[in-house]
Amino acid sequence: MPESVSESSGNDALLSDNASIFEESSQVDEEYPFVTDFLDISYLAGRVAVLQKKYKEKAFEIKRNVIRQKQRLEPLKNHFNRETDRFKRKYNDSIDKLQDKWKSGRVVRFRDKVSFALGVGTIVLTALLVGMSPERLYILYTLLLFIFLPLRLFSYRKKGYQYFVADFCYWGNFFLAFYIWMFPNSERMFILCYAISYGTLAWSVVAWKNSLVFHSLDKITSLFIHFFPPLLLHCLVHLSSKEFLKQRFPSIVNLDHISIKSSFKLATISYAIWQIWYYFFIQVGKRDEIAAGKPTSFTWLKKAYANTGIGIAVSYLPESFHPFAFMLIQYLYSVITIAPCAIWFRSRLYSTLFITFIFSSSVWNGASYYVDVFGRKFQKELEALRQELLEDEKPTATASSPELSTNNE
Repeated sequence: MPESVSESSGNDALLSDNASIFEESSQVDEEYPFVTDFLDISYLAGRVAVLQKKYKEKAFEIKRNVIRQKQRLEPLKNHFNRETDRFKRKYNDSIDKLQDKWKSGRVVRFRDKVSFALGVGTIVLTALLVGMSPERLYILYTLLLFIFLPLRLFSYRKKGYQYFVADFCYWGNFFLAFYIWMFPNSERMFILCYAISYGTLAWSVVAWKNSLVFHSLDKITSLFIHFFPPLLLHCLVHLSSKEFLKQRFPSIVNLDHISIKSSFKLATISYAIWQIWYYFFIQVGKRDEIAAGKPTSFTWLKKAYANTGIGIAVSYLPESFHPFAFMLIQYLYSVITIAPCAIWFRSRLYSTLFITFIFSSSVWNGASYYVDVFGRKFQKELEALRQELLEDEKPTATASSPELSTNNE
């Protein structure tokens, strides 16, 4: 009896194993269809429907997870926005307080003293380096660039003049800094910097009436931006030794002359790149702010030359053509000022005379500023003093009139 029971149980186990094998094979058949199943249209349609259903379920699950994550991150985002707004308000309040202090009487006097000391110190150090070690002037230029440009950006931003910093003159200084520290072997980079410095930048001292006014940081910065690059290149080209140039600026030694064609080509390419960027970033991208009153070099030139022949001629054009007309005028100005650069490079004497003329123009403008501005200020103070004396004399005259009448009686 136990043997039969064991045999029957063994048979049952064998049958169950066979059944499980058949079930697994059927599952495998379902999961991995035969080639003939792909010929069945109904089977393919069913498989496609299953895949579409799985895809929709998976997409819905992913979308739900994304929504859940966004909901989880929403408080963090709101907190970040609040902190950012709080930081902006705190920063703007600090800037406003600093600006109010900057405009106060005591700070104004201190600011003028600092500007005067910085301006005089810059002139003295520059003169010493030009006379004693002209090949080291590029170090002073770099240091002053990191002093004057941040101050210019800060002051112009508070005045609402920040779009003036996008002018081509600043690009010219950036090009020169790149040449000094990154591309001293590039002849093309040197020709580009030389053409811009002796052309657009140098003549801007005359065109924009830059003046040597020591107590004005704004005027000293403008003069530095326009005059220092040609002075620096004059020292490198005409006052530096060839041994130094071979080691530090080999591109200058390798150049025998600068052709007008190469100067025009490189300056035109750089000017076109800047002008395209300026048009889309400033005149198009910031049109609402400009329309609200933010000044740019274009609006300043348009207003300054409104009554001149050029301004009157441009006024006859449609309003939409005014920016392009001034672009063309600026380009012609650049081309005309670049033309004599080959002469400045070839002749040390002519370059010296040109640099002297540009600096003398700034000195004359500074003298005119001091005489006109301070002369008018002194005249106003005299008028105020005269009025004060007249007012003090009136009570005396009225008080003496009764005595006179009594004596007459």
